[in-house]
Amino acid sequence: MPPSLPQELIDIIIDNLDDDLEALRACSLTCRDWLPFSRKHLFDTLALENLDFCQLPVFILSNPLLAQNVRNLRLTSLHTHSHFHDVRLICLIPYLKNITRLRLDGTVWNELSQDTKRVICTEFPSVRALALFDCQFSSLEELPALVNAYPLLQELWVEYVELGVWRSDDPEDSGNPREALPTGSVENRESSLTSLTVDTSYFPGFSTIFSQQFEFVNLVQLDCAVWEVDIEPLQLFFQSVSTALRELKIHFHSPSQRTIDTVDRIRLLSHPFQLTDFVASTSTFDHILTPRLVQTLLSQLQNPPLETLIICGFLYSETSMLTNMGNWDHVNHVLSLSHFSKLRSLEFSLRHGPRLVFHSDIEGALSSRFPGFAEKGWLKFTWQQRL
Repeated sequence: MPPSLPQELIDIIIDNLDDDLEALRACSLTCRDWLPFSRKHLFDTLALENLDFCQLPVFILSNPLLAQNVRNLRLTSLHTHSHFHDVRLICLIPYLKNITRLRLDGTVWNELSQDTKRVICTEFPSVRALALFDCQFSSLEELPALVNAYPLLQELWVEYVELGVWRSDDPEDSGNPREALPTGSVENRESSLTSLTVDTSYFPGFSTIFSQQFEFVNLVQLDCAVWEVDIEPLQLFFQSVSTALRELKIHFHSPSQRTIDTVDRIRLLSHPFQLTDFVASTSTFDHILTPRLVQTLLSQLQNPPLETLIICGFLYSETSMLTNMGNWDHVNHVLSLSHFSKLRSLEFSLRHGPRLVFHSDIEGALSSRFPGFAEKGWLKFTWQQRL
């Protein structure tokens, strides 16, 4: 019996159900024509945690055709020098040749066996997105070397990644924590990355080592979080970023006077970026120095074609916010300059606790500080409550 809909429409319907697992299961049971594309989404992501006990490897080995649909692979809590773990991971590799997104969670790199590290570095050549969460490396060089293992890499996400002391309990271990990583000089290598998200506060030296080994000629999106001590290395990192950068987000953990003085002294953003979107974020939005920090950052931008500006932060007290509202006049003055003439969207994205109730008062006060944006409908507020 011919299908009642063209296959192209069936595929579009199933594409739009990508996040609905139950609907995808129902589609896979509808008819034979709906099964292949449903499987593509159902088995798109594979999460392996603690391979010594995981039953998924057995399932994949007994259903090799299903493994061809896996595009996203997440490896969590890999065991230390476990031979059984190594065998299972190595057995899976021939069936996982289409991986484009790889995520490592809870991994202490140098507690892995050499075989496991070699698999991660060499057996996924099609990876275009790499995410590292709650991982630990023993030296500054290991992370860029791991990144360098994926020639097609376009997206890198690094959060809660720390430097630790390398140790090995394996008497047969070579003692070289970088043995399994690709060798050879990567200095001045042109990076293929187009998107980078990193919290440098957990990885001292990230900005320095990456700026020394890569030229970010293709980077379009950059999202970084910094402490005061990371600001000067970040300026060095910006020097390795080309004018291709269009979207920049910087989160400052503390809007202190020393932070502002450092940003001003080194001219952090005085690079010829052609930014269209800029996000300035602080941990304490209602701090008296937050407007001054935003003003300092904006005043350093050199003739940007900026279209969207988002100012983010956590609002602890509406009283202190309303008391210090006049400080935002200086930000409005900077935005009135001619080189911000293309700016069409000013957004305040605020997080707050459960007790904050005076949203309208704060919105009204900020609107009075940015009358030009408010009158033209270019001023926007978004609120998110944190429990």
